[in-house]
Amino acid sequence: MTVNHRTLTGLDLHEPKGADTAGEGKFYKSDGSGGGTWEFLAHGFGVYVDSKTTATVQTLSSTPSVIECDSGGGVNEAYLPRAIRGSGHLWDSTNDKVTPINQGDTYSVRLTFKTYAKAASPGFVTVVADTGLPTASTITLNIGQQQSSLFATPPTIMSFDFHMAVGPSFFVNGCRFFAFTDTGTLTINEVTLYINRISDGEG
Repeated sequence: MTVNHRTLTGLDLHEPKGADTAGEGKFYKSDGSGGGTWEFLAHGFGVYVDSKTTATVQTLSSTPSVIECDSGGGVNEAYLPRAIRGSGHLWDSTNDKVTPINQGDTYSVRLTFKTYAKAASPGFVTVVADTGLPTASTITLNIGQQQSSLFATPPTIMSFDFHMAVGPSFFVNGCRFFAFTDTGTLTINEVTLYINRISDGEG
């Protein structure tokens, strides 16, 4: 007797093909051709905090310099994307750069730091993303500016929120962040990066 799957109920139902060997946390993704694969969801995040606090600072001037985050102040990778959880990172704390998983990924990033002191009246700070490694600041995207009123009397917190799509240069080189003032200098510390993978470019 022929039984249609759509009429099955209760204990007669069965798991999708391959469920017995699929890794924990994976879902079945159809390929549109009658088959499919078991894959992890794309999203997940990491948090990375620099070790520089109090009088240990990084100095920003009118010449662009790399935002440093050595992760020595703390790391939270408990909720990284499952594809790299326990085996990879979203931030390279040695080379101070975002390390994407795949070309086509999209990420939301929050960069924050505390201002410690200033000199010669800087008017604003500009932050740019650079995917042109190893040559500094060759392929850049202006992330944003913040005016002097936000750090008129240090210490204050500066925060930059932005989204990033991973193209060929970003995928190969990673992405560093450069910051600079219009004039004068600003010293900063307690750099923190929140990096959230939103999608893998396939929906």
